[in-house]
Amino acid sequence: MSRIGKHPVAIPQGVEVQLSGQTLTVKGRLGALTTTVSGEVAAKVENGAVTITPGSETKRARALWGTTRALVNNMVTGVANGFTRNLEINGVGYRAAVQGKNLTLQLGYSHDINYPIPPDVRIACERPTVIAVTGADKQRVGQVAAEIRGFRPPEPYKGKGIKYADETVRRKEGKKKYARRTGRMSNKPEALFRRRRQRVRFRVRLAAKGRARLSVFRSSRHIYAQIIDDQAGRTLAAASTLDATVKPNLKTGSDTAAASAVGKLLAERAKAAGVDRVVFDRGAYLFHGRIKALADAAREGGLQF
Repeated sequence: MSRIGKHPVAIPQGVEVQLSGQTLTVKGRLGALTTTVSGEVAAKVENGAVTITPGSETKRARALWGTTRALVNNMVTGVANGFTRNLEINGVGYRAAVQGKNLTLQLGYSHDINYPIPPDVRIACERPTVIAVTGADKQRVGQVAAEIRGFRPPEPYKGKGIKYADETVRRKEGKKKYARRTGRMSNKPEALFRRRRQRVRFRVRLAAKGRARLSVFRSSRHIYAQIIDDQAGRTLAAASTLDATVKPNLKTGSDTAAASAVGKLLAERAKAAGVDRVVFDRGAYLFHGRIKALADAAREGGLQF
């Protein structure tokens, strides 16, 4: 026995149900709906309710028993109260508006999308990012909502697009962004960058033995270096491509010539501070290019490491 089909469909006040042969018509304040009842089941209107019974004990008859009862219940509910499917629009500049008999959608394409509103449903936009599809026919309401959603389904990275109000979009993690302004110019993932930096710092601590540390930091446009006394917690000497004594003579702060100039200036200031032996801390940067140019210039200037 069908757990759904065995329950009669109550006919509320203001709804009229007519059965003519296998054609069932339901009329209410929101319109009229008609369906054809399968020959595998029988429909009966009596005592203010619609009762569906199977015509036989076949598997198909039992299957259509609950299906037909659900369809009739949706028709009765639709003409009495209606169905609504809400959509939400996410995305910068994405919006919707009802203009006459068309729904105009701006979804990031080079053109606007004009969707003709079917006569058997109503579409309203209380806000530019909310669409409400209402109608008496549950199937038509769902179909129209699916067609509108299909113009720009939600993508899994930023969630941009049109989604159902009760829909949960499974998000994916995008590609990792490398902060160019922090000097992380390696193409390897950030986790590898951090591990390499920790490995270099560990070796620096082992080799320091009381010596000051020459620390280097670079960005896409400049390079910075300083000599640090970790025991006292203070900076002994520092230089960069932004230094007033170096910057006027540089074409750019992002080439090896600029790095060499910074290395020479740092060596001069280190000598003035009484420092001639340091341990080189390159962080997570590879020893080539600007890092190598700075180190070579510092050695030529008299620093030993």
